[in-house]
Amino acid sequence: ISCNHHGEETLIKHDATPMSKEKMRESLNPPRIRNRGDSDNSDTTTSISMKSPQFGPGVLKFASGAVRTSRDDFLKQFDYGLPLPIFKEQRDPGIKEVLMLYGDGIKNITRAVSSEEGSELFPVVSVEEATAQCTDVTVMHIKELHREKHYPCLAVVAGYGNHQLLRWRRDKSSGKFQRIGLKGRFMGIPEPDIEEKHRESIGRFLRHMDVALEELRPIVERIEKENTVVVMCINKGYVPMLMNFVCSSKSRNIDLSSVLVFATDQDTFDAAKKLGLEAFHTAEILGAMPTKEAAVFGDKTFSLLTYSGFVSVLLINLLGRDVLFQDADLVWYKHPFEYFHDKNNAAHSFDIMFMDDGNNGWEYLPYRANTGFYYVRQNERTRHLFNSLIYSADLIAGVDQIVMSVLLNEHSTLYGLNVKTLDVNSFPGGWTYHRRSEEMNKILNGEVVPWIFHMHWTHNRVHKLEYMKQSALWYVHE
Repeated sequence: ISCNHHGEETLIKHDATPMSKEKMRESLNPPRIRNRGDSDNSDTTTSISMKSPQFGPGVLKFASGAVRTSRDDFLKQFDYGLPLPIFKEQRDPGIKEVLMLYGDGIKNITRAVSSEEGSELFPVVSVEEATAQCTDVTVMHIKELHREKHYPCLAVVAGYGNHQLLRWRRDKSSGKFQRIGLKGRFMGIPEPDIEEKHRESIGRFLRHMDVALEELRPIVERIEKENTVVVMCINKGYVPMLMNFVCSSKSRNIDLSSVLVFATDQDTFDAAKKLGLEAFHTAEILGAMPTKEAAVFGDKTFSLLTYSGFVSVLLINLLGRDVLFQDADLVWYKHPFEYFHDKNNAAHSFDIMFMDDGNNGWEYLPYRANTGFYYVRQNERTRHLFNSLIYSADLIAGVDQIVMSVLLNEHSTLYGLNVKTLDVNSFPGGWTYHRRSEEMNKILNGEVVPWIFHMHWTHNRVHKLEYMKQSALWYVHE
């Protein structure tokens, strides 16, 4: 091969004594809180009392009062690693605030207010004031119904704990409510033949795992950089993409000595070695794999390769190293290690970090994690995550990111896995190409230099190649 170092460019709690009517009116009209930037004239220090319940006695243990606070400020204070709210519906003024409910332990909230401001039932306060008396804050994220574009009725039921949101929907014919999945349906259960094949794959993996680890150990020790290895898992069909990744990196003088290719066939192994990359043949631990690229996103070949990717990450994790996993349809503008190894980086405290996929469907929420580019810090939490992924691989019936999203939610809640979605402007991809033309043009014009670009959101390899050439991301002379 020969590399085109310039790329091809064709751009494009409370007193429940009954109240008099006067007291009731007073309780329903507490002082409104002054917003930042309002005039300081006639300001007073006012206590927003929870002794006059804003709700009835039947809910007073968990809802004796409420205030509102800025959603964006709240998300900064309580960073769950979620992607930035940049969707149009997430900027809707009707969802820009958080509703804070208080149990019977909260007596009042002190806040400076303006006497000239109007009255509101649930006043707006800062996040600091809203949480000043809280020892615990339980957060519930909700989303509008995709098709109807409205938010469902929300019931808060005390007395029972649950790690999940439950949804019921009224049946149009019977008029009765029936339980449904958050998306409107439940996830499918694997067919018996899929379960059988999965048992065979797991058996092979367990029988050959120790041997594979011993073969990988000297390779990993030789190529690691700051305890990190870049992992790619590909077959022969994706070798051209691998070539392009190598050529694009060479054009920017980026060191690829820490890249390890998990090759699922001999031709890919040989190609990786000729490109100057370290490679590991997966035949023993994975068995025979397809050599052609996936015909379309989510087909059988795609599912097998994504399972192989999870296996490769787990093996390096078991060897005590961090992993930067990526697909082949990427280019690096700068070496990502500089970002992930920066201890001053806000993302440095997270266990696993994903590029933002951009898909706002229920099955991708809340993280919108893209499994084509992510960084895994080696620890017991990430090891357990990838063990769980391997044993749940029979659920990968097309899109691995759905299974990953389910397990990220579970492991974050149950085991404290710290998950982070990376800034889409720093780590853009096909979503930016298709839906964010202004940001895409800034990249093409050199106004913005991201860390990487990942051409996901494409139907097949033919489209990927076309889009990459249009975006000056193709560096191979064929």
